[in-house]
Amino acid sequence: MDKACEFCGARFWIEEWTGGSVRQLAYNKCCAGGKVAILRICTPPYFLAMLRDVRNGELCKNIRSYNAAFAFTSTRVQSVGFELGPGVHTYRVHGGYYHMIGGMESEDGQIPRFLQAYVYDAANEVQNRQLRNPNLSQVTLMAIRDILGRYNLYVRVFERAADRFAAHLAEEVRVVLTAARNHGSEMDPRQYNAPMADEVAMILPGDPGQIGNRDVIVERRHGGGLLRMSELAPSYDALQYPLLFLAGEDGWAEGMQLWNNVSGTRQRVTMVAFYAQRLHFTREPSALHYGGRLFQQYIVDVAAKTEQNTSKYVRLNQGRLCAELYQGLQDMLEGDAGLNAAQVGRWIVLPASFPGSPRFMMQAY
Repeated sequence: MDKACEFCGARFWIEEWTGGSVRQLAYNKCCAGGKVAILRICTPPYFLAMLRDVRNGELCKNIRSYNAAFAFTSTRVQSVGFELGPGVHTYRVHGGYYHMIGGMESEDGQIPRFLQAYVYDAANEVQNRQLRNPNLSQVTLMAIRDILGRYNLYVRVFERAADRFAAHLAEEVRVVLTAARNHGSEMDPRQYNAPMADEVAMILPGDPGQIGNRDVIVERRHGGGLLRMSELAPSYDALQYPLLFLAGEDGWAEGMQLWNNVSGTRQRVTMVAFYAQRLHFTREPSALHYGGRLFQQYIVDVAAKTEQNTSKYVRLNQGRLCAELYQGLQDMLEGDAGLNAAQVGRWIVLPASFPGSPRFMMQAY
């Protein structure tokens, strides 16, 4: 990739240019001409050197396992497929793709896992992680844990929760992962600062009271099992991929504003536009693009997340999409007197803007 976007520095091939002239190529599939400005991913140089070191093939080969060892959340999907034969490694899923979060204390006799490892039995944290992942190197686990302890804000939040537990054994403490961010129009999105630990989470004793719709309450003990994370929560990506977002950078959030969008009618950054910008290569190297198979998993996760969000919008906004103008189902019911309407199900019309829908295929081909 020998060309770069003049606004965000995203790299692209000369054949991908979307406008301008031969002397001054234009490319807008990354940041829409400077309108989409998001926080850069911070990767410590030491960890970037670990990923680039060809002699350290064990980390690159098992990076998905290392990420799972330090992830705060787990994944739930109907079907996962791999290509284990010769050729390029692929990661594919079928059905819904969800992130689940549990309590901060493990069941009696169980080895702590996911976020529990940061809170319970912290003195033996690395050993507990290796018990669940015996194929991983203890030296590499210790190095990654040291980096996360220095940079990751969610690690600091749960470390503080662990200190609170140790000081107040009988107190019922909850951690509230807040979704509110200051993405107002009065702020320059090119100058967004990385969120602070006090901004992304609160440690509350007793009843948390009134919380936001996207906030996540992490109980000390979850008797009811795992909770599903909202795909619209800014912490959705950072909690699942700590090795890609070592500082805990936010993902897409509601209310993010387009920058310098004077003539356009749309004022907010869509989820698709946000991840189009994030996935582009830039001049600044990051762990995201050196993540190998973990980067592949993240791309599949993002694709599932954006499609689920789009299909949910279509389902909840049928009236705004003028779906009542399509009379196919009504005509079918009127034409077949013996048809039971209860067996038809709910009719959802997919617009031409939804990739893969019949109207999209008719326009494209």
